[in-house]
Amino acid sequence: MITGEPTPNLKKVGDEVVAATINKNSFLKIKATRVGKDTLLSQIIKLVEEAMGSKPPIQRLADRVVTYFIPIVLTVAMASFVYWYFITNTPAIFAFTTLISVLVVACPCAFGLATPTALTVGMGKGAELGILIKHGDALEVAGKVSVVVFDKTGTLTKGKPEVTDIVTFNGSKVEVLRIAAIAEKRSEHPLAEAIVQKVMDEGIDVEDPEKFEVVAGKGTVASFNGNRIIVGSRKLMLENGLVINEDLEKTLQELEREAKTAILVASNGKIVGAIGIADTLKEFALDAIKALHKMGKRVAMMTGDNKTTAMAIAKKTRNRRCHCRSPTPPEG
Repeated sequence: MITGEPTPNLKKVGDEVVAATINKNSFLKIKATRVGKDTLLSQIIKLVEEAMGSKPPIQRLADRVVTYFIPIVLTVAMASFVYWYFITNTPAIFAFTTLISVLVVACPCAFGLATPTALTVGMGKGAELGILIKHGDALEVAGKVSVVVFDKTGTLTKGKPEVTDIVTFNGSKVEVLRIAAIAEKRSEHPLAEAIVQKVMDEGIDVEDPEKFEVVAGKGTVASFNGNRIIVGSRKLMLENGLVINEDLEKTLQELEREAKTAILVASNGKIVGAIGIADTLKEFALDAIKALHKMGKRVAMMTGDNKTTAMAIAKKTRNRRCHCRSPTPPEG
């Protein structure tokens, strides 16, 4: 939820975990080091509350104007009454109506109330939509920005892995997908869920495995009808005595250059295919970027993901400039 990573990271003893993130398929014994107001979520809430109570320059200007405007308006209103009633000898009701008219037309309430009301509503609506505004000044200068920087995972992309490619080395794509789904059916890993979801979308019937084992950070091993199915990374394949030749390695590298996670599928001691899984762009990401370009804004992307993935997503959004500085995420 906080880091924006689309796939899980392995944790070991002593690592820090953030509350409200998801433990997929293991057991965690944790020690709460920060609780209540010290938690990250509480800090985020505090930032929004402070922003709603802050006064941007435009509101401070409005407050200063109101300080002088009210006495001036009252003076003009009284002068209007005195002029019409005492100098021109018009009826009192007309003079009084003139006084009220001046007060209504020149009412200073809009100066004092409109700005804070607009800020509060804007920040509250932004929070509902997942936009956290740290200070009221940000809203004031928003109309003057020349560069818009997007986060990647969950903003430009869906934040959920999906099957994008099925490569076969022995058999049909449907068979490769079915074999992989048998092994992954009982796994709770996001990549496994992506494969199972693809099978459901294609309407393919998948049997339950007879045996099932998760190899942490590498993949799964299952048995079905006497066949040993292995689905996972290169390392898992090599550990089980399977050979990755040059053609297979080339295929995997092509998938990875496109920011896709390459999952190998093996059955009966042979690698039968590979499945490419990626965090895909949201439906309206390109439309949003094009709209900003039409407004004359420059668009950039900032991400904690690795450089290869960032460059691939930037290419898909037709944004050729991508300045990345991020560590490669831990395996798994």
